[in-house]
Amino acid sequence: MLILLLAVALYWLTEGLTDAAACVSRVALLPCLVFYSAFDSIVGLSRGLLAHYESQLSSAQQAALPGVIDALFSRARHPVPLRFGLTGSWS
Repeated sequence: MLILLLAVALYWLTEGLTDAAACVSRVALLPCLVFYSAFDSIVGLSRGLLAHYESQLSSAQQAALPGVIDALFSRARHPVPLRFGLTGSWS
């Protein structure tokens, strides 16, 4: 929802402008909304599933999960979320 509000605000800020940068900004809003929202959904669902899995483990097994979370979100190079995130960020 916040990404949509950001896009609306950016569109309103560039609405009356006719230079090239404003046109490129308005055109890039749609890919940014689509791809960054998809990336954010993938990350959110992954964290939710991991939290649900963590709640079913014993406390000794839960000690290993911070390393899993770090590997999943900071060093993840899976092509699908990476492409969605990069495309949304670049646009």
